Amino acid sequence: MPHPTPIPLWLCAAADSAQLESRLLAFFTAAPSPSALMIEGWPGPQAHLLAELPHLQIVRLAPACLCCAGNLSMRVQLNRLLRSRQPLARLVLALSDPGHLPQLAAQLQEAQYTKWLAPPQML
Repeated sequence: MPHPTPIPLWLCAAADSAQLESRLLAFFTAAPSPSALMIEGWPGPQAHLLAELPHLQIVRLAPACLCCAGNLSMRVQLNRLLRSRQPLARLVLALSDPGHLPQLAAQLQEAQYTKWLAPPQML
């Protein structure tokens, strides 16, 4: 069953895991609300700080391009998250490579996700 209103979606990418985690930490602590973070790649130096946020559910994805090689894994985890019936005020997909953000954004606007997710914004 789709979410009553589309969940706000942000895409975020940085080649450096410390920079990515710093940006995410600032975003999630600025306005605490039930949120989910799907993050691609290995944990960085601030991963433990993100894990300690009580309002944040983290789904870690194996390092792989989420619009190419890692797409199936990303879609499976995203579909599980969306169907979990947990209320979400926002969702962030974080990538270690900004090169394919436009392709990923287009995939997340396909018909199967438009009832669940708002059009992606860049963080």
